[in-house]
Amino acid sequence: MANILKSFFSQCARPKGALGRVMLSFMNYTHAPLTNWGLKLVNVQDGWTMLDVGCGGGFTIRRLLKRNKDAQVYRDRLFLAQSA
Repeated sequence: MANILKSFFSQCARPKGALGRVMLSFMNYTHAPLTNWGLKLVNVQDGWTMLDVGCGGGFTIRRLLKRNKDAQVYRDRLFLAQSA
């Protein structure tokens, strides 16, 4: 069981494969309340160019693109290095 959990949570840094897709869905689900709260605070205007910096499965980008006409949303992945 410990190896399964270790494999699952190792996907946080660089998700890949089927387990990575599961992790990204998990991230989207668990991040949704905070994302929803934050997006309610921003009055996004049509045509804005936005940068999504962070982690997750792309839920925020999809939400921003649905809310805006002619929007451009760019994504930068944040990877935190672990020290030994």
